[in-house]
Amino acid sequence: MTAPMGQQPHHIHCGGDGHECSVEALLPLVGAVVALAVRCLTGLEPELTLPQYRILQLLDSRGPRRVSEIAAELGVMRPAASRLCDRLQRHRLVERRSGLADRREVHLHLTPAGAALLGEIINRQRAALSDLAATLPNLDIRPPHRP
Repeated sequence: MTAPMGQQPHHIHCGGDGHECSVEALLPLVGAVVALAVRCLTGLEPELTLPQYRILQLLDSRGPRRVSEIAAELGVMRPAASRLCDRLQRHRLVERRSGLADRREVHLHLTPAGAALLGEIINRQRAALSDLAATLPNLDIRPPHRP
């Protein structure tokens, strides 16, 4: 893939040897990774959307959150985030708990079932990423070497 006419191709640092990669050359990889993420969510019980999966990730990595915080992280309005969380709660993947200091403040928590489903998704992602990496043509995606 080449840069549009009149534009210089963008380059980024790849690997620790000062090698640069063309951003345009990496664009197909972005599409493949997004497709991989969607594939890893299909056939689950319950099946999740990408935003629902992202909520589970947020709760796992950052701990309990208010719906307003989740909305800000996802870049959606609070009512949309609340509907996503309602669906996750109906499937017992998250639960709402009143705050200890302020009972009016409600936080979402990842349940054991939510953590188990997230673990299953991560295992699927590992396997799919291994398959994808095997098809990449010598793309050096190692982190820079640090002495």
